[in-house]
Amino acid sequence: MESTSLGRPHDPVRACVTGLALGAVLAGVLVPPAWSAPVVHRLAAIASIGRTDQANVHAVPVFHNPVIRDDSPDPDVVLSGGTYYAFTTGNLNGPIQLFISTNLAHWTQTNWPGPLLQDATWTTYGKEWAPGVIQVGEQWVMYYATEETETGAQCITMATAPTITGPYVNDQSAPLTCDAIDPSPYTTSDGSLLLTWKGDEASGRGAKIMVEQLSADGRSFLPGTSPTVVLTADQPWETTVENPDMALIGGTWFLVYSGGSYSDASYATGYAMCTGPLGPCTKPLDHPLLTSAAEVIGPGGASAFADKSGQWWLAYAAATPGPGEYGLFGIRIRSLRIDALCVADGRLETTGPTTTPQPLASVCPPGRVA
Repeated sequence: MESTSLGRPHDPVRACVTGLALGAVLAGVLVPPAWSAPVVHRLAAIASIGRTDQANVHAVPVFHNPVIRDDSPDPDVVLSGGTYYAFTTGNLNGPIQLFISTNLAHWTQTNWPGPLLQDATWTTYGKEWAPGVIQVGEQWVMYYATEETETGAQCITMATAPTITGPYVNDQSAPLTCDAIDPSPYTTSDGSLLLTWKGDEASGRGAKIMVEQLSADGRSFLPGTSPTVVLTADQPWETTVENPDMALIGGTWFLVYSGGSYSDASYATGYAMCTGPLGPCTKPLDHPLLTSAAEVIGPGGASAFADKSGQWWLAYAAATPGPGEYGLFGIRIRSLRIDALCVADGRLETTGPTTTPQPLASVCPPGRVA
């Protein structure tokens, strides 16, 4: 889903303007009508910069959703070296955010400018969202959605870094692909690198989930390959399909995705079962896996990941109704949550959306694995 951010880390003029704007807001000056909602969204998030989230007061091994209260949509959680790294769509703390945890219950946000230090020259800075991060050889690669300045097209690009925390630098001269957003990379047992994403919506052909194999270094698609459509919107709740994430769980390839409108309670998470990493995929349900509840609005933008013990989890973002639902200027805050994933009779099940303290130990019932 689209989101934006403000200010180039290497541009002191923009940094100065941002500081003046924030001072005006804090002084009670009204925001000019010409300011866009995404910019206002970034101002609303400034209070969270560089702090440790205090949402959870329970001792490990218990967590309490939301595990990150601040705005943190489109999460991609990566386990590396015994530490968890949650990359999300950004705010004033950088175009892409990074939160770090050793136990999944307590998270610390990295400081501005976040992990993405330098964007490509052809992109519109401030329009970066839905990161997907993976290790390729000795480097880390971040795929994300952005806007091509000249055409206004939504495209997928990539940046690389020597470590998982960055700094990520985008030196690409052109997009990886366009009419495309929400990239998510994954690997197969033979080491092949693949990418799944949402495509075709802007063309008027209807949103589709696509998959294609990448080159060994992850910088381009493998020569001779072409995108494969593995999922389309064909159920009443799927006004669109987006934010795909492919994972091999319990010996089966599962494709987790979102449908509905991310701005309201219609947003939900579904899944499909795939015969292989390139599909084909079929939906075993005629309804979502994860939907809104009394205290959870629009659970989506999900990704699947395994913890240190091998237990699988679903990371997703959703709003909390009530006093914490909106930040400054009426912008809805979509906070990060996790819930356990289990496989029962070959199908996915989840404990979510939970809003009470939950165990971090293996939680799948007997006969259910994840």
